[in-house]
Amino acid sequence: MEAILTKKLTKIYSEKVAALNDFSFTVSEGTVYGLLGGKGAGKTTLVKLLSGLEKPTSGECAVLNWNPMKAPEQIHQNCGVLTQTAGLYKQMTGWENLLFFGGISGLKRTECGERAAELMRELGILPLRDQKVWRYTTSEAQRLSLARALMHRPRVLLLDEPVSGLDSDTASSVLNLIFEIVKNEGMTVLFCTRFPQEAEALCEKFGVLSHGCLIADGDLNTLSEKAGCWPKAVVRIPEEDHLQDWTLQEDGFWEKKIQNESEMPEILREMVAKGHDIYEARIIKPTLTNIYKALLGGMTECTKSGQ
Repeated sequence: MEAILTKKLTKIYSEKVAALNDFSFTVSEGTVYGLLGGKGAGKTTLVKLLSGLEKPTSGECAVLNWNPMKAPEQIHQNCGVLTQTAGLYKQMTGWENLLFFGGISGLKRTECGERAAELMRELGILPLRDQKVWRYTTSEAQRLSLARALMHRPRVLLLDEPVSGLDSDTASSVLNLIFEIVKNEGMTVLFCTRFPQEAEALCEKFGVLSHGCLIADGDLNTLSEKAGCWPKAVVRIPEEDHLQDWTLQEDGFWEKKIQNESEMPEILREMVAKGHDIYEARIIKPTLTNIYKALLGGMTECTKSGQ
C-alpha cells in the first residue's frame, strides 16, 4: 500500500510563485523516505498540503488513501507532524500539552497519561513534566514537540526540518530518538531536510527537490547512477610503479572509476597477474552528499577524496 501519494501536485501562491510544480511521488507503507532540498525548495509546502493545512492549486495528494482536504479528521488521527517550530502552548506545562493534544486526537485520559509518561521517559524529559514550556530549552521543546506528534501512535510521521536550530550533537541525539521510536512502532516517515548526511544515515529511499520540482527519486544506487557518481577503485603500489588508465592522486594512491564494486576482485587479480605489488586497496563509494551536489550541478567530481 502507498502511504503517501502525489500526482502532479502544484501549489502556486498569490505572488505566482510555484512552491510545488507537477510534483509526483509515492512512499510505500513502512518506508523511511528522505526528501532533500534547500531553503525554498518546497518541502514545507508539501508537508502543509499532506497534512491539510494548505489547498493545492492543482493535482492530487493522499495519505493512506485519504485526501487531506476531504478527510481532515482521518488525516489528523493517522498522521503526526513535526516541524522546526515546536507548535506547543508555552504557558502550559509539558504534561498538560501532551494530555491536551492526546485528547483532541481521540485518546482517553488514562491512555493519554500512559502514553505521555512513556514518551517523556524515552525522550529524557520526564523530569520536566510539570515545568512550563516557555522555560524549556530549544532541545527540550523539540523533544516535547516530538512527543506531541507521537501521542496518538500515528501510522505516518511527517518531519519538516525537525532539528533545525539545534547544535550537531543535540540534533543527532534527537534524530536517533525519533528513528528508534519509528522503528519500534513501524511508522511510515517522510523526512524533509537540507542535510544529506542526516538522510543517508536514517532513510532507505530518497528524493531531491529543487524549486518545487522532484529531480530525482530512488534508493542510493539509483540516484548515484542518475547523477553519474560512480564508485572508485583505489590502490597503493610502489612509488616507482605505474598504472595505465589510472589517475595518481597527491596522497600517492591510484584511482579508477568503476561501475560496480563487484569489479574490484577481477581488477586486483589482473594487477597481480601483471606483476604489480599492491600495498593497499579499497573502494570509495559516493555519499548522498556527493550525489545531491552532483544532481544540483554543484560539483563535477563526485567522490573527491571520498568526501
